[in-house]
Amino acid sequence: MKHIWTVLCKESIIDTESNNVSLLNILEQISIGINDSNGQQLLKEGKMFNLNVIPFEIVSFWAKEDRTKSEEADMIIEFLDSKDNKIKEFEQHIMITAQYSRIRTRIKINGLSVKDSGTYNFIIKIKDKAVKNAKIVAEIPLEINIGILIDKK
Repeated sequence: MKHIWTVLCKESIIDTESNNVSLLNILEQISIGINDSNGQQLLKEGKMFNLNVIPFEIVSFWAKEDRTKSEEADMIIEFLDSKDNKIKEFEQHIMITAQYSRIRTRIKINGLSVKDSGTYNFIIKIKDKAVKNAKIVAEIPLEINIGILIDKK
């Protein structure tokens, strides 16, 4: 199976008449302001806290290598922190039947855990039955900026 592209966005909409997809609010960076003392303490201690501020989607486009046969594989997405430590892993089985030549996948994510500012990465891998190890096909960076909000009372 051949990877064509992957995009991280806030939302995608598929037109039912044309089957085309619209990608809304493509994400390159997220800025987060922490104003409660609990969040500030977790940030100072370098501990994880949940980033449930923005739900988002990872949308990918795939094509078959051999248009005459069905193809299937597992897509693996690893979410790495700013120091390349794996935080989370998602997996989705992909199958393109013989009658189709391509497919789109969408993974909806409601939130993730982060612990500091920096460049986080989504590593997109594909693994089919013919190979032992998954192959990296894309890396999607997401810049996370965390700041402490000052209460002006």
